[in-house]
Amino acid sequence: MAQGSEHPEGGCGGMSAAAPPHCGDEYLGETSRETLLESREARTSGWTHYCCHAVRLLLLSSHGVCILAVSSSLDRLDQASWWLIFLPVWLGDALCVLLIVAAWFASCPYIRLCVMERQPRVGNHPSILTEVLPEIFFAVLGFLFLVLAFTGEYFLCAYLDSEQRGEPRSLPAAATLLGLVALLAACHGALFTHSSPLYLLGGGSLFLTVVLFALTRQASPGARAAAVVPAALAAAGLAAAALLRLKGFLHVLNREERVLRLLE
Repeated sequence: MAQGSEHPEGGCGGMSAAAPPHCGDEYLGETSRETLLESREARTSGWTHYCCHAVRLLLLSSHGVCILAVSSSLDRLDQASWWLIFLPVWLGDALCVLLIVAAWFASCPYIRLCVMERQPRVGNHPSILTEVLPEIFFAVLGFLFLVLAFTGEYFLCAYLDSEQRGEPRSLPAAATLLGLVALLAACHGALFTHSSPLYLLGGGSLFLTVVLFALTRQASPGARAAAVVPAALAAAGLAAAALLRLKGFLHVLNREERVLRLLE
């Protein structure tokens, strides 16, 4: 008597050559869907870093536009509205707050993937223990930094507006808050050397600007314009630091990478 097959003929688990071809297709489809889902979550590994980098660029750009607005209004500064001159700062700070809050959650899918895999990193993506989570922590501190900076700038704008009306006020509060912002930026640059030029020069120029502004507030308009000199020196210093950094990378970069670095 012939012995029966252990699996029914045509079943997906059978060894028979007559097994339907769609069983393997279903398995491959499930595997491809899992791989696609994993790749989508893994792509979010750098989103927190991108958001934080965008905040730095946007913060510098908005304040640079504000300085240009002040310099273009020097001949009619007595009639200009300081609240409108500071409009790039208000818009830049608002967008920076949105981006830095988004940075707290941008890489959460990748963190969830690492927790499911029980690994600190997936593939060649950054580690959540040494890169992603520390950057989220500093993004929270950066939110507090932005709140201090915005409050100091608000008091500074209120002082300039009240002085224009002949009732100066709020300067001590603005000087204290902006001095604290400068100190925090300098401490960040001293502790984390990968971004030292940005924070040291930015914090130093802000502190010198506050000091010069306080010393020349009763002087002529030409003397008060010297308060923007530290910002110009800081911009020149950042450009020099970028060129020196590029020079150090030239021997390992190809032609396309050198062009991208120069454009940056």
